[in-house]
Amino acid sequence: MKFTGKVASLLAAGAMVGASFFAAAPAMADTTDQGSVNGVSQQAGDPALINDAASTRLTITKYLGDTTNLPNNGTVQNMTGRDSLSGVNFDVYKVSGVDLTTNAGWEAAAKLKGANLSTASSGTITATDDTVYTVTKEGTVTTGQDGTATFDGGVALYVVVENLASSSPVNNATGKPVTAGELTGAAPFLVTLPMTNPDNRNSWMYDVMVYPKNQQATITKQVLDGNVGTSGQDGYTVGQDLTYRIKTSITATDANQDNTVNGADLGYYYINDQLDATNLDYKAATLSVVDASGTQVATLTEGTDYNLTSDGDRVQVSFTSAGLNVLAAHSGSFVQTDIVATVAAVPGSGLIDNTAYFEPNNSYWTDQGTAAPTPGDNPKDEPENPPTSNTVTSKYGDIVLHKIGENGVALKDAEFKVYRATKDASGAFTCETLGDTAIATSTTDANGLASFKNLQLSNWYNDGETSGAITDAKDFHSYCLVETKAPSGYQLLADPIEFDLTVAGTVTDLSTAFADAERDANAKDSAGGNIEVVDQLDNLGNKLPLTGGQGVALVSALGVLFIAGGVAYYVRSSRRRQDA
Repeated sequence: MKFTGKVASLLAAGAMVGASFFAAAPAMADTTDQGSVNGVSQQAGDPALINDAASTRLTITKYLGDTTNLPNNGTVQNMTGRDSLSGVNFDVYKVSGVDLTTNAGWEAAAKLKGANLSTASSGTITATDDTVYTVTKEGTVTTGQDGTATFDGGVALYVVVENLASSSPVNNATGKPVTAGELTGAAPFLVTLPMTNPDNRNSWMYDVMVYPKNQQATITKQVLDGNVGTSGQDGYTVGQDLTYRIKTSITATDANQDNTVNGADLGYYYINDQLDATNLDYKAATLSVVDASGTQVATLTEGTDYNLTSDGDRVQVSFTSAGLNVLAAHSGSFVQTDIVATVAAVPGSGLIDNTAYFEPNNSYWTDQGTAAPTPGDNPKDEPENPPTSNTVTSKYGDIVLHKIGENGVALKDAEFKVYRATKDASGAFTCETLGDTAIATSTTDANGLASFKNLQLSNWYNDGETSGAITDAKDFHSYCLVETKAPSGYQLLADPIEFDLTVAGTVTDLSTAFADAERDANAKDSAGGNIEVVDQLDNLGNKLPLTGGQGVALVSALGVLFIAGGVAYYVRSSRRRQDA
């Protein structure tokens, strides 16, 4: 064949077919003879020519994380510090009809650059000039504990397809399991065995190294239910609102290999939040794109960028084609979904849990051989093992009050109101200032018992701040008890009683609950959910002087005598005048 400048350029470009799919790590000095396989040189008599009888090897090193901007050229790279992935399967297909020992074969190979390689599993791939090539599966290799897998073959053009659907279990470098649904798969790639050595350009590498990477799709969740005065975030009892904040990662790569990154590379993006159908009522939702710090970097509009549906307890968000383009343009950022729900009831346990999941792209479906749903539509079937968030919990309980007199007698008909404590200048909760509205009221029964139902725990709000109980008592969100009507013969409480609720769950038997030592708490900073209130007798039981008595009676009697004497004197005087 006559040698042309066109073919010369193809020799350079064709040797690197698929190189854009190799993720490079920091380079190191190449101490490996990549012209040899298993220690045996595969070079032809003239190293600038291909040995058509050579053995070749492809070494795949699989890792989790971002790509670097260093060359990815088939040479050995230093993977120190990278998070390797074990258990990942790669299917290797040989392309028929492409002879790499000829210049015509390299020209044909070059026309496959940019082809849709995902069809390899069906047995064919189509070049950019519409030539259809048959591919034959040569085998499947699986990465080991160090993240590497090797394929031994001959001189040929190969298609390598990551098969996450069949990869199980997958573990990171520390041995922690990683579900396939959490991984953004590496795109299929072409690789020529051998490749031109990029370091000296005068020989061939028969032992080729590639470093495909995965990014792990992440979804995190918060519950915002302890922020007084913030709309939608103060779900301290039934009838109040709380917000579930979901952050899902955006990872867009050139998955369809058209040399651009846009919404088509994601193909699909879906978020699902199953609310507690019994105890929560969906109210509203808003979405935006935020960076790692939570700063908004793009707006999202319902009906344009995404469709939202809710059947009262499940919230589903599916991004449209337009919305996928917005997400792809902000790869590396996050979708922030805020779902506001009203606390409709509290279960007996006092715990309301919530978990969400998402599908970060269409590979979740295609990896399983299923067509992804249409952008903007909800999936018809529930997916298996999708990336799932942490579980967040809101916790509620009941305060049980026992009202007694100073002698221990139970006092009925005492009326109380409960307020939330407010923060003072130092940031500590206090009852020095009460809000305008009481959050609960109750009246003691014949046993002197009363309860205040479904109040948020003092030591658990905003999911315990960091998914754990709040342990510093100064941060407990306390409550303030005010007696609004005292029983007959007893004094009102002079000031509010500050108390904490730290035991979750509803109370059905007040007397039993009050005897429960775990719930016993009569002072602030104590654990529990019981409080005993002692009323003092009117005037501490002392009698006031009567407005009457012997002195008053004596004066009254003397008055009567004086009046009687006056009347007798008047009568006698009248008779004397008449006799005269």
